Amino acid sequence: MKKLLFTLVALLTVDSMFAQENYLYIPDFELTQEQAEAGVQEQALYVVAHFDQYVTTVDWTINLPEGIEFVSGVLCNTAKPHCYMYVIDEHDETDEFDVVLTLVRWDPELFGEYPHFIFTTTRGAFLCYNEDGSVCYGAPKWGGDGVEFRFYRIVVKIAPGFTGGNILIHTEPSCTDDPRGNTCTGGEWDKVCPITVEQPATQPAPTPTLSWDEETYTMTASCADHEVVLMINGVAVENPHTVIQTYEDQEITFEAYTKANADESSNSETVRETVIVPAMPVDPETAIKEMNAGKAIANVRYFNMAGQEMQEANGMTIVVTTYTDGTTNAVKVKK
Repeated sequence: MKKLLFTLVALLTVDSMFAQENYLYIPDFELTQEQAEAGVQEQALYVVAHFDQYVTTVDWTINLPEGIEFVSGVLCNTAKPHCYMYVIDEHDETDEFDVVLTLVRWDPELFGEYPHFIFTTTRGAFLCYNEDGSVCYGAPKWGGDGVEFRFYRIVVKIAPGFTGGNILIHTEPSCTDDPRGNTCTGGEWDKVCPITVEQPATQPAPTPTLSWDEETYTMTASCADHEVVLMINGVAVENPHTVIQTYEDQEITFEAYTKANADESSNSETVRETVIVPAMPVDPETAIKEMNAGKAIANVRYFNMAGQEMQEANGMTIVVTTYTDGTTNAVKVKK
């Protein structure tokens, strides 16, 4: 009993893994930006068949997004739009490939009473239609002179300014018995078919501009509508950044890059500019004399060589003393 139950479960599992599907769809289609902006009067969209079983007729409906209008399709009612066709799918057990429906037209001058259209999904299997859309049985053999092969397609009109959308294909296949087995059992399928608009390739963020004010010893990095990072020796500083003078000339290299916005692929390249900050006009001896002249100190601040404030002197440090009379004095020391 346990063995029988296990076998039944296994069969159900295998059957669910290989569910049979029979539907039509339009492959993903992409418009160029120029086409989407200007609109397209007649755009052909090819129809592909995915049949896992033997299918004889297909009833299908096309639901279009805003901005797309149905123009034409063989054996389609343009008002709905709704299409109905006989389709013969020839296979052994299952289809391994999806195939575009093929429309075949006969030259009436060569074939006279022979039909004008057939549909097929695989080589050697077809059914014919008369010019008025009625079904004609006993179609001639595949190939021969005067036979024109075309992939089946629908034609749509795309309005200017189209930004993309989905076409929904609703398929209802019908079946008759087939001696080879694997006949379809009907069913309904809805397939979403995206119509997209080509997106421009994203570019890195634009390069920022560095500007140096020689009077205020201030460096500014800018780029319109972007955040810009300004650095000294690889360390980010405030933007704009003002350099504090010392009793010696300073050679400082600034670096900057622009951060990428959401529609950009990466940050910009780093730009560099080296500037010379001149020494203060007062020498250390004069500063000492001023300190001994009885000036009261209001506060003392410490800065590293990148201009960043520190809690106390550490290594090469710029000591900025502010007096109660509002004057300041800066001395570079090493601790």
